[in-house]
Amino acid sequence: MLSTSPDQQAQTTDAARDPRPPVPADPANQSGGVKGLAPLQLATGSFQQEITPLYQRIWFLAAVTVCILLLLVVLFLKIRIRSREKHPEIQLRKKAQLLLAENLSQLEKARSAADGARFLALCRQTIQQQLGLLWQQEPSAISLADIRSRIGDETELIKIFATAEQAVYGGATLSAGTMQRYFEELKRELEERI
Repeated sequence: MLSTSPDQQAQTTDAARDPRPPVPADPANQSGGVKGLAPLQLATGSFQQEITPLYQRIWFLAAVTVCILLLLVVLFLKIRIRSREKHPEIQLRKKAQLLLAENLSQLEKARSAADGARFLALCRQTIQQQLGLLWQQEPSAISLADIRSRIGDETELIKIFATAEQAVYGGATLSAGTMQRYFEELKRELEERI
């Protein structure tokens, strides 16, 4: 008869009494692993042919370049806005130049159409708008007395404005030569003041 140890006899008697099939042993414990950790991988995965650092990848460089360009654009715009806030006279001068160019084109159209009443009304409006911008005053509130007190009597601007005011109330008209002379004088006087 075979001799068995008491431990082996206890296991065989426990196995005979327990109807459940035996549980296979944990492979991690068989390979010397620690209980609760993932088992060792015996099969190799895929290999990377070349390891490229992030800063050398094209998509990363493109993203950084776009971010830097956006930062530079925002910085440029902020500097420009601050510069404009510090120098509002530049904006005022540009606005006055644009307004003068628009008014002179309207005056030219009235002059070429030989419409003396419209020409004088536009002369008055142009003088008021330009001086209103320069003096920081409502253009329609500027009168002949205001212009005389600030500019003086010796300029052609006073003569043109006085003729234009008389035309509003008296219906005066101008000849083609007078309109041409007024146009040139008005343009010269207002461009000097901008």
